[in-house]
Amino acid sequence: APFPPSANLGYDGLSNKEVTDLAKANELLTQAGYVKNGNGIYAKDGKELKLTLAIWGKDTSMYEEIQQELKQAGIAVELRKLQSPNEVDTLGVDAFDLVERNVVTMSTNDPYWFLSLFYKSGSKANVGGYNNPQVDALIDKLAVTFDQNERTNVAKQVQSILLDDVADIYLLYPAANVVSTSKAKNVPVHPIDYYLLTKDSTIE
Repeated sequence: APFPPSANLGYDGLSNKEVTDLAKANELLTQAGYVKNGNGIYAKDGKELKLTLAIWGKDTSMYEEIQQELKQAGIAVELRKLQSPNEVDTLGVDAFDLVERNVVTMSTNDPYWFLSLFYKSGSKANVGGYNNPQVDALIDKLAVTFDQNERTNVAKQVQSILLDDVADIYLLYPAANVVSTSKAKNVPVHPIDYYLLTKDSTIE
């Protein structure tokens, strides 16, 4: 889901969180007409089920692990190393099945900014072309809803739909480290990149 449990935006109440279920995956692929070949990869009409994953950066170990896990599930993955994420814009997202992205989902401590930027149809940052009228309507509702409990409820609804649609697959939420001098008081550690200082933060 886009927002971590620590953001208090309904994650704990989601009933459709991502889970690994190889038996269900095998069932669905078999229903779709796929059969495992001699390589242990699902194939249909003589064509293997193969996904292309665009990645960049020096550390590729996480994606290599994903490649191996999907191979065990009968899905081949080709890791295509790019020089930078800009190549995705140049080549177009249609050149890949999966694309690595690093995003800060809570940079404003409010769900509207991120959801409208990455999942509203027609948004420039919505590079995958995700389009769901129900999500658009809920995002529009967020823009005019000011009760905090209701905003959390709407954000939870959006996240549930995104999970059902598999709009994105969130791999991890990085841990945040805050280092300060002993003179600094009331410096909280938040689950987001910003808001490290508040009106209660002081220097003695």
